[in-house]
Amino acid sequence: GYTYELTRTMVFSTLVMANMILTLVNRSFYDSIIRTFTYQNRLVPWVLAITTTLLLIILYFLPVTTFFQLDSPDIWQLLRCLAVAGLSTLWIELFLKQKFFPINRL
Repeated sequence: GYTYELTRTMVFSTLVMANMILTLVNRSFYDSIIRTFTYQNRLVPWVLAITTTLLLIILYFLPVTTFFQLDSPDIWQLLRCLAVAGLSTLWIELFLKQKFFPINRL
């Protein structure tokens, strides 16, 4: 299994990534996440870039990583965190489709 530090790191990374995805999902209660990319909001790219930068600093800048008692994950572990974050937040897209475009039931 993984060490406590790596487990803590993966949970933290998943939560941060899920919040980043929720930032995109919650831009509209009617339109899909793909359509909201066309919305003009100059702050969203900045917020996502700053959050990503801070996450990478926390994960890979050794004094900060040590301070928070984390471990530096490899790329596959980060991709696993991103997949879990996506699955745990993108179900809202399916809910929105069903809510605003209900399937006719028999």
